[in-house]
Amino acid sequence: MLTSISLSNFAIIDSITVDFRKGLNIITGDTGAGKSIIIDALNLIKGAKASPEYIRTGSDEASIEAVFYTKGNSAIKPFLNEYGIEFDDTLIIKRIISFSGKNKIIINGSNVTLSMLCTLTDNLIDIFGQDENRDLLNVNTHLDYLDRYGTDEKLLIELFDCYQKLEQLKSEIDQTEKKITEKKQKQDFLRFQCNEIENASLGIKEEETLNAERKILANSELLSSNVGYCYHNLYERENSLYEQLQDISEKLDESTRVDNALSEYASLVKDSITALKEIAYALRDYGENIVADPSRLDEIQNRLKNITELKRKYNGDVTDILRIFRDYKAELDELDNIDDRLSELQSSYKNQMQVYNELSDKISVNRKNKSHLLSSNVEQELTTMGIKNARFIARFECIEPTQRGTDKVEFYFSSNPDEQPKPLVKVVSGGELSRIMLVIKSLISRDDNRSVLIYDEPDSGIGGATAEAVGRKIKDYSNNHQVLCVTHLAQVARFADNHITVKKEHLESNTKVIANILNEEQRVDELARMMGGIKITKKTIDAAREMITH
Repeated sequence: MLTSISLSNFAIIDSITVDFRKGLNIITGDTGAGKSIIIDALNLIKGAKASPEYIRTGSDEASIEAVFYTKGNSAIKPFLNEYGIEFDDTLIIKRIISFSGKNKIIINGSNVTLSMLCTLTDNLIDIFGQDENRDLLNVNTHLDYLDRYGTDEKLLIELFDCYQKLEQLKSEIDQTEKKITEKKQKQDFLRFQCNEIENASLGIKEEETLNAERKILANSELLSSNVGYCYHNLYERENSLYEQLQDISEKLDESTRVDNALSEYASLVKDSITALKEIAYALRDYGENIVADPSRLDEIQNRLKNITELKRKYNGDVTDILRIFRDYKAELDELDNIDDRLSELQSSYKNQMQVYNELSDKISVNRKNKSHLLSSNVEQELTTMGIKNARFIARFECIEPTQRGTDKVEFYFSSNPDEQPKPLVKVVSGGELSRIMLVIKSLISRDDNRSVLIYDEPDSGIGGATAEAVGRKIKDYSNNHQVLCVTHLAQVARFADNHITVKKEHLESNTKVIANILNEEQRVDELARMMGGIKITKKTIDAAREMITH
């Protein structure tokens, strides 16, 4: 149950709190007084998109706070527990709208997202706006209303999942058939590429190794000259570095016999002589193995050229080329077995379609059974609302499979006993449409968890006895739900358990909106105002009092 809603700096309202009670809460007031602002605020509490346009001129932000008493609403507690929101049967939802864009949604002190708010309030309130009547004039919505009335939701979810699998299989079949059509050309291409890469016998480090060898071969003369020079000066020529170190070693040995402190240096020189001799022999051997080999150099350069061409062709390095080779091989293997794959997919699709058809048939039977009950209930409810001979039926047409099944549903209607039902969208009047929509939406809401039903001028386009019948029906709905109803007709307002008036006052340069709960005498005055127009007579007041008491 909604116990109150408070608005601050919202639209033309500076500050207002409206209290609600059990049963039927009627909201009345002159046109432009601010009734629609309260509905706008409730839409925002339900999860409508916020806009800075809602912020009162001269303010930086607007706020809306709705307080609910939700004991007995079984859908609320699991949601709040899931998100760790504290809860003790009182639920406070607050929305703050800021020019800076830093809007906030707060539930019992915890910040939440818009999607979380929508999920929560879907089980709290249902708002039937004036614009929704036009939904019934769109044939595509008729199946939605029938399903919301009573089609097995679990079956609908199963059907949706099944259809998604069918679509996925169909997509895979189409792709596979396309591959089969292109199979020969694709296989020839892939085999050529694979053979080209395979015949190239590429190695991960090959290019690096070849470049090193090419560099040596290209500079063989320089290497031979330099190595020969080093060997000659280190060891081969007269008075070479080797011979000089030998002389130095002998002098140190002679000196060591005089002062043993030089023995360490003598030993180091001997080690140097040994190392120098090894270096000299190694350089000699290296030089002897240097061979100018123009043919091998040409071979290496050609090989490197081939590798470069492959890298350019496949737009990557050797590692990339080898990965492409593996991918092409895998694709070739797939193409070699693609006919078998197509058979598997077609078999899976056939089996899945069988599951879909069984579910679709079951749902269709369920819908048809529910449609008879919906038709009976709508006709019965319309009878109490002034349409005595109403005929309302749902006609089915079989269509191609969709995620909703193979049913297309259209509502047919007749309000005259001598007229056969015709498409509702073509024959219904504005007043009839309002009543039909009121009945359908109320039937949909009758057994759900929503504790608050909100009607925004459900009496639009009607009057007289019809308006009274609509008011009486809304009063009936308030036996099972808390109902908020904005109305401009006294015939509806007379049924209020709690009558609230919204008025606009102009104080100097400011506009103030106020909301008051009326006592019995004030209710009489308000109904008289709604009935009598500008001049209220005693007869009008008496009629208003009579309307309330009977």
